[in-house]
Amino acid sequence: MKHFILLGIALSIISCDRISNTQQLQRMYGKEIDLSVLSRQAEILSTPKIVVFHDRNQCSNCQLGRISDWDEIIAQLDSIQPAVPVYFIIAPPKEELNAIRQKILELKLQRYRIEIDSTNRFKQQNKAIPADALFHTFLLDGQNRIVVVGSPLFNNKMWKIYCSEIKRLCEQDGKSYE
Repeated sequence: MKHFILLGIALSIISCDRISNTQQLQRMYGKEIDLSVLSRQAEILSTPKIVVFHDRNQCSNCQLGRISDWDEIIAQLDSIQPAVPVYFIIAPPKEELNAIRQKILELKLQRYRIEIDSTNRFKQQNKAIPADALFHTFLLDGQNRIVVVGSPLFNNKMWKIYCSEIKRLCEQDGKSYE
């Protein structure tokens, strides 16, 4: 099953360098992600969760403007018991910090789990995450290990993989493959 998921993910990512993407996925799969950068530590339970990471190489304002695109997925995830949270970790350049905070207020994004990582600590603590933004959205199991890599946003095949894995994880109390 593990190889099927990796193959499915690799095939769903469109790129000229498929071998490199497959190798990246293999390096990421099963790696534990350190979520200590999140300020809401009490919220991080032993349940599946989705992490969406935007690093300094991406337009942080643009990414904030697109967070509401996740509303439908978040609504579906909230209906699952236990609910599957989505954490957005934004690591903007220091000179953009105030503008990012203002944008969150302007767009009324307080209802989302957004963490501003002003020191880029998340990336530094999680060396398994490659620089390519294709690999910056992932499903974690209850032990914060990567189970699925890739964004389910606007990708029905990927969303079906996420749903299948979330169902399996919930049936196994958040535990992934051993």
